[in-house]
Amino acid sequence: RARHLRRERRRQALGVEQLQHGAAGQLLGGGDAEQRQHGRRHVVVSEGRVATAAHAGARGEEDALQTIFQTGNKQVALQHCVLSYPCKDKDANLAKMLRLKQIFPEIPVGYSDHTLGSLIPLAAVAMGARSIEKHYTVDKSLPDSPDHGLSLSAEELPGFMKDVRRVESAIGTSLSGYYEAEAKAHALARKSVVAIKPIKKGTRITASMLACKRPGTGIYPRFLEQIVGREAKVNINEDEILNWSMI
Repeated sequence: RARHLRRERRRQALGVEQLQHGAAGQLLGGGDAEQRQHGRRHVVVSEGRVATAAHAGARGEEDALQTIFQTGNKQVALQHCVLSYPCKDKDANLAKMLRLKQIFPEIPVGYSDHTLGSLIPLAAVAMGARSIEKHYTVDKSLPDSPDHGLSLSAEELPGFMKDVRRVESAIGTSLSGYYEAEAKAHALARKSVVAIKPIKKGTRITASMLACKRPGTGIYPRFLEQIVGREAKVNINEDEILNWSMI
């Protein structure tokens, strides 16, 4: 408990606002001092480590979350994590992150990464991760921890952050129809009904006078049958795109 109190005092001195629990044993079995700090900070629970503790008889994520909720703190996030150093791409199991989102829909779910490079955490962002933990080191060759070899360097970290924001911006929204960015291409890609010969005002329009060509800025081809048999209100030039005001 004295160790927990000393650690808490250091956090207070540093003004730490967010706390990640990477050791499930501490979270599920820590003392009052460890629990009291949860009432004042946003807590990130690393699911891989909690799941490891669950094999010893705990209920894993639910017990860990309940430990925090009992302090009155609802500022909690979950992170999917695979305890392998380094973690192979095929073992990252990002699908588990999606499962956590289904089980805990009210809690932000992210990904704690132990793979080499930045590709897998970027994939997690694309899959909807709300937070990413990626290790950082000043020297990848340091021998005292396996984390150094899989961490990002000072030179790599800024580029990784830019890539994360770029992927986030690409997620966007789901719409029916076309997006605003497609408006110009949408018009050019579609076709309109056009006159393939001059049509004088008052002329009854026949199918032989019409064709469908790009761009799609006039009457759409699906209305072709509704045009046939109508009368031209104005003189229509050859190759002119038809609109409803002309007929």
